[in-house]
Amino acid sequence: MADNINGDNFKECYRRHIADRDAGLKHLKFPFASLRPGQAEVMQEVSKCLVNGTTYLLNAPTGFGKTQVCLLPALSCLGKHLIKRIYYFTNQEAQRVLPVKLLQQLNTCNELHLWSLTMYSVQKSCSHHDFCYFSVNKKLLQEIAQNYLRTCKEHIDFEQVQTLAANYNVCPYLLQNKLAEYMDLVILDYNYLLDPLQTLACFKSDKEKYALLLDEAHNLRRRGENIFHCQINLNTFVAYRRRLQKLQAASSAANAKNLSELIGRLDLLLDFCRKIAQLLQQKDIDRNKLSACLEISPENSLLSQDSSREKQVINFYSRQPLPQFNQLFLNFWQLWQEFWQSEKNVFAENWGELRKFQDEIAKFKRLQFLITNYCPGFINIFSYLTNAKGHTLLFTIHCLDAMPLIKAALPANSAKIFFSATLLPPDYYKKMLCSAAERCIYHAAPSPFDPAKRRVALLAYADLSYSNRQSNYELVAKSLLAYLKIVGGHLLVFAPSYRYAEILAQRIKLILPQNMRLIVQTANTAAVKEQFLRTLQDRTDPSPLLALAVMQGSFSEGLDLPHKSITAIAIISVNYPAKSDLLSLAQEYYQSAYNTAGQNINDEYDNQILAADYYENTPENTTKLPNLSPAYLFTQLYPGFSKILQACGRLIRSEEDEGDLLLLDARFTQPQFQDLLKEAFGSYAVLDSLAEYVAWLRNLPKSN
Repeated sequence: MADNINGDNFKECYRRHIADRDAGLKHLKFPFASLRPGQAEVMQEVSKCLVNGTTYLLNAPTGFGKTQVCLLPALSCLGKHLIKRIYYFTNQEAQRVLPVKLLQQLNTCNELHLWSLTMYSVQKSCSHHDFCYFSVNKKLLQEIAQNYLRTCKEHIDFEQVQTLAANYNVCPYLLQNKLAEYMDLVILDYNYLLDPLQTLACFKSDKEKYALLLDEAHNLRRRGENIFHCQINLNTFVAYRRRLQKLQAASSAANAKNLSELIGRLDLLLDFCRKIAQLLQQKDIDRNKLSACLEISPENSLLSQDSSREKQVINFYSRQPLPQFNQLFLNFWQLWQEFWQSEKNVFAENWGELRKFQDEIAKFKRLQFLITNYCPGFINIFSYLTNAKGHTLLFTIHCLDAMPLIKAALPANSAKIFFSATLLPPDYYKKMLCSAAERCIYHAAPSPFDPAKRRVALLAYADLSYSNRQSNYELVAKSLLAYLKIVGGHLLVFAPSYRYAEILAQRIKLILPQNMRLIVQTANTAAVKEQFLRTLQDRTDPSPLLALAVMQGSFSEGLDLPHKSITAIAIISVNYPAKSDLLSLAQEYYQSAYNTAGQNINDEYDNQILAADYYENTPENTTKLPNLSPAYLFTQLYPGFSKILQACGRLIRSEEDEGDLLLLDARFTQPQFQDLLKEAFGSYAVLDSLAEYVAWLRNLPKSN
């Protein structure tokens, strides 16, 4: 390795690279024949925001070219040394293909000399990376990276990193992190910015100015809530103790003594958890005793029970931190970390056994972070679960609102460009994504496609509120089949749940004509999705097809189907989240935290969960939008509408596409939906009866 490097100083190699890169970016050519309407304006605005460090929110429909209009100005600023590096963040692995494809297109008409890299998750790169730190040779990693970059002339993908790491027997996760330090453009997951266990070191400092491009930004809140979440099973602590005992038996006397102290601290934590489990097992659970044991105020605790034929769950919720539990865990974890650093020989000798509880170590790390950084948006939960396998106690820290933590994680000195096809309404996303003190610009870009090619209809005669669904299955089935009978083609339907899809499919089969086909998404797995999409894309069978999917599955977002795979999309219900304890707790939190009038709710809890239930009791007769509560807007209306827009975005993907959107639910005509629908779709038909709907269908062009 050293012989390959000594022939040329890497600093000089890097200097030449920067000079070549800047020359290639100086007169950057657009890879397409012409700009689409609105693209030039957006690129100018993005450039200004990158120079000034301003936050920019771009709402642009599918086909506008969001990746191009955000990445090209960033490349131009990079060539002028206005920014140090570009980070392009995505929510899903499949979305990382878009910027790579654009780079390939740019290379066809430009002489680019970019160093670019796609980073992958810790789990995919190296699931045991924690243990790789034991034997890591930082100098060797640096030499491997520098030597590889001397001749690097193409984008570095996952396979190249894996091959390079295997050639030198080093950790691919650590190697990709080292390569990222030299890159001009890094394409990576949100986790590398938001997750405290994976955050890149460069984001913890404001010394350098970067361009942060965040694709599919409407997912940030949901991803953040998943990141700032942790659940530990009491059985995990028990299993962990057994493994530490096995290490103790194989250790030297000195190491065994240290392990004995570590196991002792774990025993204290286990004893405390068993005491909580005993209190939750009692026939008449005393919430005051539980609160006293956890050293919290009873008024800040809630108790609920959920029973079914398969299991019984007793949930005890706390809005306060749990001082005794937290201290016991932190005492154990602090000693574990000290032992980890001082007794590396023990771990090296028991490598295989240690790797078995890598997942537990990751959970403990996350729990330690959440306990240490506890905030009002968190809820503590002790859950006592009884099923056929026995009993267990779960401890969860659940995040109700991740946005304050996400905004705190964003580097203050770097420009943030958030973009998506569903950043509606503007005020909601400004509040979610921008700090009060920072300057924020919002831009809604026009659709590049002919609006006449997308027909939208609200089927206002179908009342699909939860209490009325049972009586409307047949009406929904007839409405869907009417489309296929009159228009034909492929109709993709999004149901609100798997249970609803199952019942609706049964009703459809009773009246399905012989010349029509029905496929149903039965699970959210890769195999099911592949078969489902294969059938949708197959145009060799001319018979009409009804494809029934689930809104909460993976079909409603990130699905890019070829021309004419879909003739129409139907959305069943307004897609409010399911009723749950956590939904009620989230509503309470948002009502208090985001009520601009400063009025907090004062519900009487007694010994149960929140009495207020916004799930199907939304203000149906509301005529003044300002009166709608943050509890309803932030937990139901806006998240549900975002899912609907994402699903509708599967229809028109190119200039050649056309089709129809059917929104089935009388609640779409309520005032709170009207402004949202007008901003999203412009004009639409409101159909008040099945007869009106059929007449509307007869005026549509027939599918080819």
